[in-house]
Amino acid sequence: MKKIDNDLETHFEHEDINVNISWGTEEENNNITVKFYKYPILTIEYSKLKKTSNEVIDRLITKNPKFQDLYYIEVKFTEEIESDDISSFTSFKRNDLYY
Repeated sequence: MKKIDNDLETHFEHEDINVNISWGTEEENNNITVKFYKYPILTIEYSKLKKTSNEVIDRLITKNPKFQDLYYIEVKFTEEIESDDISSFTSFKRNDLYY
């Protein structure tokens, strides 16, 4: 996963990106969550966040075509620092973006 983190951090010029990939025996357990920490969500328009989410998902699928078959890919943005108790995210899922 560190390779994916590094690729996204370089491509999107943002140092605080975390990728979590979950695999399981049930379809809904197969997903990816990408979190952008310390991201200025209050000063960026919603349409820009949505566009960035689309670009993240497209990049993940282009680099790893098997990700196309995951139950979902979610991209989250927060102004907070990385922590287990983040209280506010702006979030997009693949289905929200493409369907």
